[in-house]
Amino acid sequence: MITVKDDGIGIDPAFLPNVLDMFSQHAADAQGGGLGVGLAIVRRMVELHNGTVTVHSDGKGLGTLVQARLPVVCAGPVEAGAAQPGTLPALRILLVDDNTEALRALGMLLELDGHEVRLAASGEDALDIAGGFTPDVALIDIGLPGIDGFQLAQSLRALPAFAGTRLVALSGYASEADKARGAAAGFDFHLAKPLAMDALASILSRG
Repeated sequence: MITVKDDGIGIDPAFLPNVLDMFSQHAADAQGGGLGVGLAIVRRMVELHNGTVTVHSDGKGLGTLVQARLPVVCAGPVEAGAAQPGTLPALRILLVDDNTEALRALGMLLELDGHEVRLAASGEDALDIAGGFTPDVALIDIGLPGIDGFQLAQSLRALPAFAGTRLVALSGYASEADKARGAAAGFDFHLAKPLAMDALASILSRG
């Protein structure tokens, strides 16, 4: 077991059930400019080794205790073709977001799950990548500078190679009107920010 303890700002107990979620930010963390991705990456790395992570805090100003438990693995026969529990079929994924920290963090999580990932910080970069990379899924932030997400989706849909690509809009706005506009631009799905990883996993698991 690995234990890390500090005497810092602590965590409100009401927030603890969500603290390991991707992009989940405690109010104090948000004020400090964090993205809420660090613990989510830690959890995924530990889970890939069949371990667990727990976080405890007695409250504001009382520090935080993080514990990672990893199993003791003894050498033994491994069944051929044995699948890792909880993993998805490997996919080719294009991520497009002008928030480079969030882009890299989500890309890292997807790569840990075995996916082949390409990162683009703008619509222009995404179109350059599309010239030599055809993804199974493209996750596209709507609020991009220059070529926005709607325009990018239309451009990608015009490429014959992208006919079978699942286009997923990422946006802080997820009203029915927003979803309808996305569908008209060529998006298959619309996910609200902050991104819920279970909702993303549901989309990635579709054939």
